Amino acid sequence: ARLDVIKQPACVLFLLLLCNGVLFADIKGGGPLPEFVQLQKTTVGITYGITYERGFFVSPDGSTKWEHRSQGLPRKAVYPFGELLYQRLTYLYVDPENSHRIVVTTPNAVYLSENGGSSWEPVPLSSPFKSAMVITSAAISSFRKDSILVGTSFSGIFETKDRGKSWTRLSVSDHMIYRGAGFYEEVTSLCYSGTDPNRIYLATGFENRLFSLESSGTAMTRIDSHVLQEKKIYRLTPQTALA
Repeated sequence: ARLDVIKQPACVLFLLLLCNGVLFADIKGGGPLPEFVQLQKTTVGITYGITYERGFFVSPDGSTKWEHRSQGLPRKAVYPFGELLYQRLTYLYVDPENSHRIVVTTPNAVYLSENGGSSWEPVPLSSPFKSAMVITSAAISSFRKDSILVGTSFSGIFETKDRGKSWTRLSVSDHMIYRGAGFYEEVTSLCYSGTDPNRIYLATGFENRLFSLESSGTAMTRIDSHVLQEKKIYRLTPQTALA
C-alpha cells in the first residue's frame, strides 16, 4: 500500500529530515523553525507543513526555505496579544492531481485552499455535524472539486458534494467501524480512490485497520495489509495500491 506515516514529534521529524540530508533552517521573514504536526511533499517538489500554533508553511524547493501562508486560518486570542498565533492545525491533505488544492483541519473546523495556501476559506459545517464532534482527518476529491470527506474521533464519516452547503453522514452503522450506542472507531485517515470516484479508503486508530468503502456507505470491506502490522496509519494517499 502507498501509505504516508509522518505524524511524529517535532524532534523526531527534525532528525529524520537531517539524516536524509535536508535541513529545514530558514523561514522567510525570520524566526525559528516551527513545530510541525505534519509534512507532505508533493509530486512537483513543493513541501507543505502544518504546525501547532504557527499556521501553515510552504517550502517551494522542498528543502531549506520556508514561507508562512496562513491568510484566512483561525487565530488564537491569547493575552497580551503581542505574538501572532494560530489555532492548532491537526490534519493536512493535498489533492494528488493538483498540488495547489489543500485541505487542513482544526479539531472542530475545515479549511480549503486552491492556491497553494496563499489564502484559505472555511468550509461550512452544518447538520448532521454537532459542535461536540472532534475532527481527525479530511480529504478532497480529484474527480469532484466540491466533494470533501471528514473523519471524526467517535462520530463516523461525513461527506459534502457542494463544498459544505450540505453534509451527509455515511451510513456505516451496520458495518465494521460502528461500536454501538452512536459511537464509531476513530478515523485517523481517509481518502478518495484515485481511480473510482465512488470509492473511499479509511484507516482506524484503535484497532489499526484499513477499509474500503463505497461512498454511498452501503458496502465496506476490510483490507489486510502487512504495513498495518508495523505502523499506525496517519495519512492515506488516494493512489493506494494495496499491499
